[in-house]
Amino acid sequence: MILVGTMCAVLWSIGWAMNAPLKQRWSMIAAVFVGVILSHLILPVAHPLRMNTGGSWQVWALLAAFVVVVLVYRQGLRKLRGKAQPERVSLSNTMSDT
Repeated sequence: MILVGTMCAVLWSIGWAMNAPLKQRWSMIAAVFVGVILSHLILPVAHPLRMNTGGSWQVWALLAAFVVVVLVYRQGLRKLRGKAQPERVSLSNTMSDT
């Protein structure tokens, strides 16, 4: 997993240095992630690449599920914030006794 994390950090840094848009940087990270999952599903059990990336695709699937939950939650919050009505504040400077 350290190998994949390092690869993602390097890709992110190169994208940042080249002023690549965030969408492209996230696309590169997603491509690495898909490559890791495919390598776990295609390569034999004792393959060194598979062993260096955790040895099991289930860990990566759990990470993907966590990312999906976070993204769905963020989207739901944006939708709720869009529907929220701002509170009206009175601009009068008069004070009342009540």
